[in-house]
Amino acid sequence: MWVAKSNSNLRHRRRHTGISLLWTIVSITAFCAIASLAIDYGHAQVVKSELRRAADAAARAAASQVASPAAARQLAYDLAHQNTADGKPVDVIPSQDVVFITWDPTARTYKILTGTDEPKANAVIVTAQRTAARGNPVSLMWAGLIGRGACDVRAISIAAVAPESYGVVGLNSISMTGNTSDSYWSGGAGGTGNSGNIASNGSITLSGGATIHGNVRGTSVSGGTVTGTVSPLAQPLSFPPGDAGSYATTNDNALIPAWAINGTNFALGKNKTLTIPGGNYYFNNFTRASGSVLSFTGPATIYCYGSFAMTGQTNTASNIPKNLSLVMCTGPTGALPGDVTITAGAALYANVYAPQSNVTISGGGEIYGSVLGQNVKMSGTGAIHYDLSLKGTGAITIVK
Repeated sequence: MWVAKSNSNLRHRRRHTGISLLWTIVSITAFCAIASLAIDYGHAQVVKSELRRAADAAARAAASQVASPAAARQLAYDLAHQNTADGKPVDVIPSQDVVFITWDPTARTYKILTGTDEPKANAVIVTAQRTAARGNPVSLMWAGLIGRGACDVRAISIAAVAPESYGVVGLNSISMTGNTSDSYWSGGAGGTGNSGNIASNGSITLSGGATIHGNVRGTSVSGGTVTGTVSPLAQPLSFPPGDAGSYATTNDNALIPAWAINGTNFALGKNKTLTIPGGNYYFNNFTRASGSVLSFTGPATIYCYGSFAMTGQTNTASNIPKNLSLVMCTGPTGALPGDVTITAGAALYANVYAPQSNVTISGGGEIYGSVLGQNVKMSGTGAIHYDLSLKGTGAITIVK
């Protein structure tokens, strides 16, 4: 009897031990599942937030050049890559992750554009993603214990150009003394089209008979004659910093003769004449003396991270503003760009993009195109003729 009882207790203990082991396994599995939900889910959400930040930056940058799909895609790539997600630079594939659309702000819907219709877009969709298909999914620590070691994470951003665009934008202020603004389509005369809108997040001061053939948007507006409406902005203007991207290292500076360039500084002396091809040029300081003549035989973009001073005559290819752009950008060390000074004695066809720089324009020359700066100050008798074929000069907003 004693032996039988001992065997019964032994079997009971073994059953108890087996049940305890089973519950231990179940508990560990449950703990891993809970840990995965809490830790891995939280990690995935952090990565998604980082991807969204990169997508927002890339979309804003692309929208600033929405009329030029190739340039917009390059900017989207550059701005995304400057951000990190899960400790790694965010890479977008321009041909797949940057999509051009027409955005309907009322219905909050859009239509995707392709091929030759892409330049007609007023908005851009950028997708930033870490996926298994791309070979870079987000690793999961605890979920790997139950058979799932990674997951796909995506973030999508849509940036649109505001319907009302502006020929002159001074993010902090605008001062115009005796100047006029109007609008035209490139290829025609300046005329007095009534879309020569100007706007600022700050004050706008019009004096000396300044006339705006269009709308004026600012926190305070004084003086001048305005043919359109005067009111504050519905929302603050926002523009991404200028960015030279790959042109900071690979550019067309070699096409400039040695006598006009010293390292990354460009200088055209008094009464000097220079003709150069179109291309992408990257300078620290850009200086033009009075009487000088600079001509471009093709579409050109000047990236400048120092100070920019243009005096004399500038000839743009075909007299079309989009064929000459000035982009003031941050320098190699991250320092903000310097000021822009333009003294126009003759017509200048150009698009000035300098959201971090003060812009001063004087003289009697007409300016065809658009001007964007931090503080814009104009004097003299010159006029601004806003080229309506330019896009990306309206406010850029994240709409979705």
